[in-house]
Amino acid sequence: MKVPKFRGKYCWNGECFVVSDLWRNTTDHRARVGALTFQGPIRTLSTQSFEGMIVFEMPLILPTDYIFDSLNSSGWRVNKSSLPMGYLTDIVQGIFWTGALELDKEVVGDVLVIGLGAGGVNNFLSTSFPNLNLTMVDINPSTKTMVIEQFEVIENGKTRIIIEDGVKYIDEQVKAGKC
Repeated sequence: MKVPKFRGKYCWNGECFVVSDLWRNTTDHRARVGALTFQGPIRTLSTQSFEGMIVFEMPLILPTDYIFDSLNSSGWRVNKSSLPMGYLTDIVQGIFWTGALELDKEVVGDVLVIGLGAGGVNNFLSTSFPNLNLTMVDINPSTKTMVIEQFEVIENGKTRIIIEDGVKYIDEQVKAGKC
């Protein structure tokens, strides 16, 4: 997979996100400066307006059965317990450093994330801290489709995705006395 394998394009209001799979090599020119890089297959997210600039990447889990059907990376699972280095690490660490939540696998609490991105924060928190209630708010409806189809984000009783302007959502919650 030396050439990125196109997985999908998700557009809204004239801006498009492109999802691709590629094999990350530690000497790869696409590796981010100053970031710990993963060597192996990754699913990437880039914006069409900045072609070639990866804004998110998630390691893929290699199949254990090497049959013809498993050669297609679209069926490979994303590693939800991985949190790529960079700003996402800072976001998750901030939840615990500030004391908003106790750093405990069994911690119970509510987390509000404004901006869904590629679902990396959701995937990590829902996998590593299964007792958290997660609410993600994003203004872009195509983002919800993308994270479900490409990055395995699952909505259930503990995880919700709300399509709305984040500022309006917070304002509504404050007015309703919910925060």
